Amino acid sequence: MVVKAMFSGLKHVFKRRMTVKYPNQRLKLTERYRGRHILDISECTSCQLCSKTCPTKAITMVPLVEKPLNEEPPEKPLNEEAPKKKKREEVYSQISYELCVFCGLCVDSCPKSALTMTHSFELSDYDRKNLVYTPEQLSEIPSEEEGRYVTVFTKSGVSHHAD
Repeated sequence: MVVKAMFSGLKHVFKRRMTVKYPNQRLKLTERYRGRHILDISECTSCQLCSKTCPTKAITMVPLVEKPLNEEPPEKPLNEEAPKKKKREEVYSQISYELCVFCGLCVDSCPKSALTMTHSFELSDYDRKNLVYTPEQLSEIPSEEEGRYVTVFTKSGVSHHAD
């Protein structure tokens, strides 16, 4: 019995190890790996399809917090009537990564490919509030210095971004 257990242990000494020493070594991810999202605010049409197709309701639509400084509302003459057609409110994706299952349905449903995914997977945090990414945070591309992958997937193919 003891010899059988020793033989079993010795058999595994010469096999290749499957673990990696994570911060120092990294696994090579496949091209189709789905990580953190990137939002191209200039391409987004505020159609809200991404939030409607999200199975876990991790995506909510919110207006931008930071508005450009040069943009001031135009002044209306006092005698002019208000337009009868309502302008669509510009809202953008806000993703809660505590709910997101990285299924990619939001990316597939985006008609302008404004929402894409990267290889970035280091999203953990000690505070739940930091897991909610605003549109401003989603529009930033993760840098390579942070140890995150910056490969961006689009419907037309894979593109690589560098800071």
